[in-house]
Order: sequence, then structure tokens, then C-alpha cells
Amino acid sequence: MMWQFVVSSLCFILFLGIAIFIARRKFDVAHPLKIFGLGLMLSDVFLVSGILDLKNGKLFSASVMTMAQLVTVNADYEGLIGGIGGGNIPVFMFLALCILTPLVLGSGLLLSFLENVNNTLIYKLYGKSVPVYFFSELHENSLFLAKDILAKHGGKCLCIFCNVGESVPLELREESKNLNCLLIKKSETACIKSPDRMQTFFEISGNQNANLSRAKKIIEGYVTNFDGADYSSVKIFIFSEQEETPLILSEGEKCGLPVIVVNRNKFIVNDLLFSKPLYNVLSQGERTVSVLIIGGGKTGRELLKTSVYCGQLGGGYKLKITLLDKNAMQIKSSLNLECPEFFCGEYDIDFIQADSDSVDFLEGVSKKCPSANYVCICLGNDELNIKMALNVSTYFRRIKNNLQKPFIAARIKDRTKNLMVASDPVLSKKIFAFGGDNLIYSKKIIDSELEELALNVHQIYMDGETDKKKILQDYYKNEYNIKSCRANALHLRYKLFLLGYDMRLQNSSDEETSDENLKISEEDIERLARVEHDRWVAYTRSEGWSKAKIEQFEKVGKNSAKIQDAKLHACLCSWEELDGVCAYFGMDFKKYDAEFVKNIPHILGISVRGENISSVRYKIENRN
Repeated sequence: MMWQFVVSSLCFILFLGIAIFIARRKFDVAHPLKIFGLGLMLSDVFLVSGILDLKNGKLFSASVMTMAQLVTVNADYEGLIGGIGGGNIPVFMFLALCILTPLVLGSGLLLSFLENVNNTLIYKLYGKSVPVYFFSELHENSLFLAKDILAKHGGKCLCIFCNVGESVPLELREESKNLNCLLIKKSETACIKSPDRMQTFFEISGNQNANLSRAKKIIEGYVTNFDGADYSSVKIFIFSEQEETPLILSEGEKCGLPVIVVNRNKFIVNDLLFSKPLYNVLSQGERTVSVLIIGGGKTGRELLKTSVYCGQLGGGYKLKITLLDKNAMQIKSSLNLECPEFFCGEYDIDFIQADSDSVDFLEGVSKKCPSANYVCICLGNDELNIKMALNVSTYFRRIKNNLQKPFIAARIKDRTKNLMVASDPVLSKKIFAFGGDNLIYSKKIIDSELEELALNVHQIYMDGETDKKKILQDYYKNEYNIKSCRANALHLRYKLFLLGYDMRLQNSSDEETSDENLKISEEDIERLARVEHDRWVAYTRSEGWSKAKIEQFEKVGKNSAKIQDAKLHACLCSWEELDGVCAYFGMDFKKYDAEFVKNIPHILGISVRGENISSVRYKIENRN
């Protein structure tokens, strides 16, 4: 009987090992239990065969039948225990298997049917040791984002779709299960755990009001249970283009939690002007960037405002922006109300009222921007954008005989079409596809290069603070900080261009760099400080602020150069006029700009001062 005991023990150990391996690799409970249950059944067969006083085929058949009885808790336990007698099979092992087999196998089968219970159990077992990502809804875009996150972590994370009811299409359910995502009926607010866990929430519904409402409940849940805790391991992303969302989520509403409003239009515009900067279109000796924006919807307006402050390069560089739309004059009037100082005469902005399908379009372009070298097309329809991009390419190459064709970027929202255009060897040379769902619903949302740089920028303005908790709390406490730092980070690449450099993230094969690779002379510091002031002025105006007169501070005092509620700022003036403002408030505002320029190496992670808050490191390369 000894060999049956040995084989039974080996089966037990082997299948237990397989079950543990699967459980660790796939973050599953039901499947490993069923695997282990199968091993227990085989162990039972060999163990029982050593007890029964039978031979050959009868022995095997009887062993299988007895094992089946053990599984159904219907065996003759007295007879089996008596059969052990003085043999070599330990009674405790037999009794253990008798109990374990039906318990383990039954639990695995039961959990397979009770999906919601199984998934909740998985979350409780694994949620402490790996990053957990919650999605407020299961749909194509949230599933696409989950795929990218799982790929980023090599599968070593949990993606949990909440509020999953019967209305969710079966094919989406099956695809999510194949990715080992978890589906639960509960709201994500019911899954809040200690803030020392790495938990990220995506309020990603098509209903933007629901996104805001759910986010507020998550914040309330954390504050109620963990008031004053360190929330640096938690992030809440709210997908919303509603301008009121950041206003509603004020500093008091966020309670120190990192809440990020994902405005898709701002996100894709920032990504475009960071990855394909305006100055790239300038050939040797050229000093004018001429931007043509076709389509004045939300994306077109955002492109116009962002291009104004990105294009502040100083030193004789010029920026011209033309927006073409069939409602161009109405858009101009709206922007004039929203950003009154955009039309103060300092910025060269034109509007062409013409239908993109009419001959007026070509005439308008010919008169207003015949030398456009950076063209962005965002008419609100993928087919129209592709067609218009090809027409514009033909126009500038043939009609205007422009041998140096302009850079043409077209908003192609559909991820399949976006990827097809980007990979097509002919189309990709004519059109740069931007703003696709494949960008928005991707790991770029959580691993945004621009966001990491913005955090480093904020660290500089906190006078070199190194406490991560304090920096994150101060950065996320209001939208003004976030947007201002993002705008500043976006322009870093443009400042490096003025120094003759470019930047890219370091990889493992790169040699270590230091601030010796980025030489900024005193002359360059003064020059870039002036550029930074011009950029800040243009950005602040794009946010609707206007210049405050000195006499307006006689009643409110000199503690601050801005009147927040009225969106008035005394520093919205020329570099030369800034001296008078500095003297009045007793503050050296020019020094702030110069100090920022000096700290660019630290922001890029190449300073001898040590690591920046986000720990990113860049490779600095000469543009020559």
C-alpha cells in the first residue's frame, strides 16, 4: 500500500503547486480551486486503491466510484477507515482528503457560477499587493483603456469594471473576462479601501454629470473613513469637457485627493503641440510660424488658444494664426467675450468665414494665409477631416506651387481609422492623425509625460519642496495650479528649441546626463525669462484674465498682484512695464521667471540638485 500513499501525496503536492501558480499569475480564485480539486480527486483514487481489498480492473473501478462518493459526501467512511487497519496510509491524511475534496471542488464550482462573489473575493485577496484600477462602466473605450493598462503592468494589476448590469453586451463581458478583468455589480464607492493601497478610479461614463456625481461620492467615502490621510497612492480621473466641472470640484471639494479632470479636447491639443511642436515647421532662416485651423468647434478653439502661448518665442520669431469656419465671426465674438485681451492687438489672429466645401475656402486661404506651414483640421467628422487634409495638401502643393508642403494634422477620432492613417506609407506622409480614441483611452492618461513635467514645475514654484505628499496636495488642490503648470511644462520644449536643444525621455540604454549637457548662460537666462513672461501673459489671457490697473489695488491692498474674483492681474503687461509693477508691490516678478529658467535642468531630471518629484529623466540632444 505504500506506493499508493506516495503517488497520492505527489498528486496532492503537484496540483497544489499548479493551483498556486495559476492563482498568482492570473489573479483568480475559482479556477485554481477547481484545479486543486481535480488533484484531490486523483489523490483520493490512489489512496482508496490502497484501502480496498480488490485487484486489477475491479480495484480501479471501485476506487473511482468510492472517490465519487467522497466528493458527494456519500461514502461508507466507517468501512473505509476500518479498511486502513494497520496499513501504511495515515488516517489523518485520509480524513483530510475526505473533507478537502468536496469542500475545495464544491467551492470552485460554486464560485464559477457566482461571478460577482468570485470577483469580490479576488479583489479582497489580491487588492493589497497590486495596483487596482476601477472603471465606472464597461464599454468599448473603458475596455480599450483597461487593455493598455494591463499591458503596461504585464498583467500584474487588477482592472475592475463596476456597475455592470445585464444591459452590458455579452461580447464586451466575454472580452473583459478573457483579459482577466473583474466585473462587479457594486458601485466603485463600495470598493474604497485604505488610501495606502494603489487605487485609481476612472469615472468614464458617457454621462458627464454622472462622472462628476460619482467622483464626489468617492471623495466623500475617503474623507469619511480616512480624513487627513496621505492620499498620494490614490487617483481619481473624471472624463468631462464641461467647463463647470473644475469649478465645482474646488479645493474644498477635493479635500486633498488627487482629482484629475480629463478634458479630451485639451488633452489631445496639448499632446499634439508637445509631440509636434510649432517650431518644427521652420526651415533654416525662417522666423514665422503660420498656423491654419480649419474648424472652430471645441477642439479648434482649444488649438487657437494653446497655439497663442506655445508660439511665444521672442527674438524676432513671429506667430500668425488663422481660424476658418462657416461661423467664424460668431466664434470670434464668443472668444472676445471669453478672452477679451486676445484681441488687444498683440497677437496676429485672423478669422475666415467660409464653408470648407465651397470655393470661398480657397479664396480665404489664398488671401489670409498663403504661407501657412502648420495646418490643423478638426471639422468634427473623421471622413470630412481626412478629405479636407488631402485637399489642403493638394492645394498647397499644386495651386500655390509650394514645394515645401505644410505640416497637416487631422483629428481622426475613430481608433481604427486613426491607426490605419498613421500606418499607411502614403497617407502618413501627407497627414498626421491626432486626437484618436486610441490616444485618449490609453496609458498616456495615467503616464502622461506632460503631467510628470507639470508636477516638477510645481515643485520649483514651491521653492524646491521635497515632501511628495505636500507637493501633490498643493498641486491638485485647485485647477488653476494644474492648468498653469501644464501650460508651463508644454512650453519647456519650445524654450529648449531657442537654446538649440531638443529633449526625449531617457531609456535604459542611454548614458547618464547632467546639467553640463544643457548649458544656459546668463544671457540665455535673461532672454528666456522674457520669453517665459510673454508665454505666461498669453496663457493667462487665454484663461480669460485681463490687465489690472495699479489704482485698482488701492482698496484691496498690495498683498497680491491679482484680484482673483475679477480675473485681473497687474503683471499682464510687457516685460518693460513689469518694472513699475515690481516697484509698486515690492516684489521682483522678473526674478521668478529667471529662477524658473535656471531650474529647467532640475525639471528635466538632469540637475546635480537631485531627483525631481516625478523622478523623470530626459536626454538632451543638440538640434544641429
